Amino acid sequence: MTDVVPVSPVAVLSTALVILFVVLWLSSLISGRVDRALDRIAMLIFRRFVSENQEQRQLIEAAYIEKTYRSYAAKTLLFASMAFVTGAVLGAYAVAVLFVFLGPIAGVLFFPFSVDVGVSLSAQTRDILLISGSSLIFGGLCAGISYGLRRWLPSSTAQVRQRSIDEGLTRTTAFMYALSRGGMEFPQILRTLTDNQRIYGETAREMSVAVREMDMFGRDMITALQRMSSRTPSDQFRAFSGNLTSVLQSGSDLSAFLNTQFKRFRSESEQRQEGLLELLSSVAEAYVTVLIAGMSFFVTILFIFGLTIADTLTLLQLVIY
Repeated sequence: MTDVVPVSPVAVLSTALVILFVVLWLSSLISGRVDRALDRIAMLIFRRFVSENQEQRQLIEAAYIEKTYRSYAAKTLLFASMAFVTGAVLGAYAVAVLFVFLGPIAGVLFFPFSVDVGVSLSAQTRDILLISGSSLIFGGLCAGISYGLRRWLPSSTAQVRQRSIDEGLTRTTAFMYALSRGGMEFPQILRTLTDNQRIYGETAREMSVAVREMDMFGRDMITALQRMSSRTPSDQFRAFSGNLTSVLQSGSDLSAFLNTQFKRFRSESEQRQEGLLELLSSVAEAYVTVLIAGMSFFVTILFIFGLTIADTLTLLQLVIY
């Protein structure tokens, strides 16, 4: 009869935890209910460990992440803890598999000091130390990567939004100018723009902050625009919002202001496109010069050298390939 190898309860529990954590993480990406449940668990466990960070708070607002700073930071700690446990278990399994394939050689590879300086370790103690150390190292690496990615994500998202907002300012101001010329009140212009986020993208989404401040929190239009300006990732949009607030406060001609801003944004957009075309032209010239004309010239030189001086067939085949 074949001997049945007993399964350790610790191994079963650790494997179940890893599977549970992976399933929870994947489910949070596709299910709002699971994501909110993880938010509540994170706040319950890690709320006391979250310290105030004004820069990170501003990045979360600029990235338009629909969570509070404390909730996002607590969830970052929760994911880092889950990653630590997952990495620790996988690290232990990786070393165990290594021992299965290498046997006693693995101990000599990882503990050469037992021979060099006379430190005597039993095989069992050596295995325990190696697996424990590997678990801590793998777990620490996974936790550090998870924590770093969660900290970096708002900054990356804010930069993407900044480019989208800057690109959408031209058509957004044109739309606002058209509505203003038609006699529509400015708060209604903002609401109409917010209702068309699918068309006007992140710029309209940024305008929706002012609408939310007015409708949900009862703030006046000027305060709502100042709040919108304070959290945007785009310097260009922030300057536009500040000028717009000044125009509304002073009672100046809104249509004339929007028309002027539209012409300025259109001119800047044309300049950016011209710069991009010049860059593409330079890249195309470099490509033609280096990879087409340069390679053709090099192949010709190798062919002549192969006929007159030395055998260059191998190098010629490599260059042609």
